[in-house]
Amino acid sequence: MTGHASLRRGMTMLEILLAVCILGFLLVSASTVLFAMSRSYFALETAPQFDRHADGVTDFLYYLTSISQNKEDQARKSFEWSQSPGNSKFTLSWDIDQEVPFFVSDVRPLPPLKAYLEFDDENSQFWLLWKTDPAYGKSKNQYTLLSPWAGDIEYGYFDSEQKEWEFELASADNSQHGNERPDRIVLIFERAGETMRRWIYLDRNYSHVLLY
Repeated sequence: MTGHASLRRGMTMLEILLAVCILGFLLVSASTVLFAMSRSYFALETAPQFDRHADGVTDFLYYLTSISQNKEDQARKSFEWSQSPGNSKFTLSWDIDQEVPFFVSDVRPLPPLKAYLEFDDENSQFWLLWKTDPAYGKSKNQYTLLSPWAGDIEYGYFDSEQKEWEFELASADNSQHGNERPDRIVLIFERAGETMRRWIYLDRNYSHVLLY
């Protein structure tokens, strides 16, 4: 009887060990499934939202271009390449002479304004710096956030003689082209290790083509 009881205790211990092993296997399997589901959620939900965010920012810049007046040719809508009052660098700018809900001012109706695309590399953000026409009263720099996921801005210059492109980043300290107007601009968005790039091609006639 004693031997039988001892054998029974040994089998019970074996059963417990087996149960622990099975439980551990189930926990590992469950964690693997949850990890795969979270990755699928990011791929199917978060990433497309980020993609739409980059598209939305570019669409808005396109909208500003569609309503902006070119001072050299009032019949042509355009953006310009001019010096920003915020950081003294040259950047895309727009002359807006109509109501845009995106810009909020104490002066009503909203007077004509100048808007500049700003890249804050320290805080990884895209901004619009804008100020109303001083002719309509005291004007100050105002900022509206475009995106909190700015990676950089890439400027492309096409060498027609060499038939090749040269590129510079807005975050770079050195610049061989200075404030020269680029032929191509790439807005770079970064979020959680993912990068989105949106191209803006410029030509010398102040017309534009936005490519996604």
